[in-house]
Amino acid sequence: MNVQNFTRPCYALLRPGAFRLRLCLLLIFFTFSLSHGQQIGRIWYFGNSAGLDFNSGSPIALTNSAMNTIEGCATLTGPDGALMFYTNGETVWNKNHQDMVNGSGLFGQQSAVQSAVIVPKPGSNTIFYIFTVDAPGWSGVPSKGCNYSEVDMSLDGGLGAVTVNKNIAVVTASTEQLAMVKHSNGIDFWVITHGFPGNSVHAVLVTASGVNTTPVVSSLGMNLTSLYDLLGCIKVSPAGNKLALGHHGSGMQLMDFNTTTGVASNDQTILSSFMVYGVEFSPSGKRLYVSYTQNADLFQYNLDAADIPASAVALYSADIEENYGGLLQRGPDNKVYFCMRNRSALSVINNPDALGIACGFQYDTVSLGGKISESGLPTPTQVEQDLAIQVVNFCHGDTTVFSVIPAITPDTIVWDFNDGSFSNELSPSHVYAATGTYNVSATIQIQGETKIIFKTIVILETPTATKPPDMTACGDENGQAVFDLKTQRATILGPLQLIDFTVGFYTSIEDARAGINFIPEQYTNISNPQTIYARVSPDAGICHAITSFQLNVVSKPVITMPNAFAFCQNSSVTITAPAGFSSYLWSTGATSQAIVVSKAGSYTVTVYEVTGGTTCEATKTITVTESLKPKITHIEVNDWTDNNNSIVITVSGGGNYEYSIDGINYQASSVFTKLLPGKYTVYVKDMNDCGTDKQEVVLLMYPRFFTPNGDGVNELWTIKYAFFEPNIKVHIFDRYGKLVHSFKGSEPGWNGELNGYRLPSTDYWFVVYRGNGKEYKGHFSLMR
Repeated sequence: MNVQNFTRPCYALLRPGAFRLRLCLLLIFFTFSLSHGQQIGRIWYFGNSAGLDFNSGSPIALTNSAMNTIEGCATLTGPDGALMFYTNGETVWNKNHQDMVNGSGLFGQQSAVQSAVIVPKPGSNTIFYIFTVDAPGWSGVPSKGCNYSEVDMSLDGGLGAVTVNKNIAVVTASTEQLAMVKHSNGIDFWVITHGFPGNSVHAVLVTASGVNTTPVVSSLGMNLTSLYDLLGCIKVSPAGNKLALGHHGSGMQLMDFNTTTGVASNDQTILSSFMVYGVEFSPSGKRLYVSYTQNADLFQYNLDAADIPASAVALYSADIEENYGGLLQRGPDNKVYFCMRNRSALSVINNPDALGIACGFQYDTVSLGGKISESGLPTPTQVEQDLAIQVVNFCHGDTTVFSVIPAITPDTIVWDFNDGSFSNELSPSHVYAATGTYNVSATIQIQGETKIIFKTIVILETPTATKPPDMTACGDENGQAVFDLKTQRATILGPLQLIDFTVGFYTSIEDARAGINFIPEQYTNISNPQTIYARVSPDAGICHAITSFQLNVVSKPVITMPNAFAFCQNSSVTITAPAGFSSYLWSTGATSQAIVVSKAGSYTVTVYEVTGGTTCEATKTITVTESLKPKITHIEVNDWTDNNNSIVITVSGGGNYEYSIDGINYQASSVFTKLLPGKYTVYVKDMNDCGTDKQEVVLLMYPRFFTPNGDGVNELWTIKYAFFEPNIKVHIFDRYGKLVHSFKGSEPGWNGELNGYRLPSTDYWFVVYRGNGKEYKGHFSLMR
């Protein structure tokens, strides 16, 4: 039997902001498998001469690669974990890193995302098929589609050679997507690619008879037409029953795959967005990871969720444009590796089946020994995967769940939890009575053979979270306020030390449990009241405790009172704030509800209201002005019209005044228009009742004609309302400029005679001289 021992290193789960969680667990994993199990995929070559060796259990950098590839590649290792050969889809290199005989000129292309996959020929220990796809469209060269070439490892002294069965077409036009999966019979294989353009999924069957060049075609899902849709990848779930397809130009889709028939079905669109590049399943197949080229964005999706698209959790986004995201690939250690272009290390997801940030993403932590990664990682060759124990929940008091990956259907299984408890369930749950280290084993009977797998786990102490008091703050009219959540940390931690634990705050219990979507410590509530969940996480452990408290918002008091007051000269005014508040404070220092002011200026009042022990306040500024009695200094009149005369009033005093011409109806404007001739009394009143001034005004007008014919009507020509200005002088002239009559405002007017003689009917002219020095000229008609 082969035994592998490996220790998972300490690692840090970094979250944005101040929240952090470091995990350091010693997980010793012993796997016993039958001697015929092949350790396929334990050596990777990729990028610019980069490589990793997983044979020790943890990846160790290799620097002896002969290959430089921008994207696609594939590597094959034998039963002993030793390298057999590797390729970028164009050239094949043997285990000595030399060009394999007849190994150049394959129809793949190193700039294709998944340029190659290596498939063993069932029933043979020496024959392998290299399936290739190229990168059509970008170079202008017509697509060569999906082809395969045969490698015979018995040739060239065991170094292998590509036989004459080279570049044989199976799909005439395809994308850059390529994957393989075992047939349900456990012997044969399916090779899967996607046609282009269109929505066809092609499954090519590989049996002991060779490659069936007539693929099974399933038409479903996204219709790929853009050149960008050529990019992307296909991944098969560990159980082989699901396909995840990432299309760079259209998004990502999930579908079922029948490993018996090769038929794909039940397409589901998970993403409809640009820049999708890599996809990968977790070891249990319950989580799906998606990478983007732009900013190397990385997301996790929960395939157990009712709404898979809504379950997305952001794990990483580069803060520099140079980080260009590449492929994701699950390793033989069941971790998921993430490459980025031009990096000297790979990033890793340490616990891919854990939800949210608990999956343990680490950036740039797997050194490549000075070599550089590009956008691709080796397309996996699936032959036989070692069984392993998967454990969920390491915290004392929680239910720890055990399962075997990949999923199996054993004849019998016996679990030993190393505390005197056993189970015959396929995926048992167990609650440990105490913290400590436990060596768990599963004895599996399957197809007449016995396999025993072990895993050492550490059940950790779960921290406590003390429930803090609810928080109350003064808010705005919308019921919102800013709360300083960090003031709750000391109470929540209780006897725990802040240096050893982190407190994170969340708006839902689900987010708190998953440790995702934390909120800032300076937080504005979104409802009133609102429940906040606090998660206590140790800096050296994965266990946590959750408590909650409420945010309550008390409305600030509202001061309803005038913005301005006024007082009369040599007087004062009393300013009174609304009643009902707990206390008052004026800018004068007074603490009464009202103050007496005798000086103009700005004053403030602050009111305080105590509600349930919380004091809220509000402040209002009041402007106080001094009003003076008005004084009319000038009145401008424009008269001599029948109905369009006006009065303009000028005053002194500096107060706030209103104006009237009848003492009843007042207006803010000092201008009155469209007035009839007559006598008016102009009033100016201080709006703060500090006094009134008034003055009489006369608007004059003259008749256009008069008829002195003895009938008693219009016998005299005079100036209308002139009697209100007795000092007015009026001179009347005939057409030759001869003065024919003069009279004052106090006199009756002209009767149309000169020295006792009746003057003829014609036009006459006049000049009016007013007491203010103004004069007015006009003419009228005498009619008999």
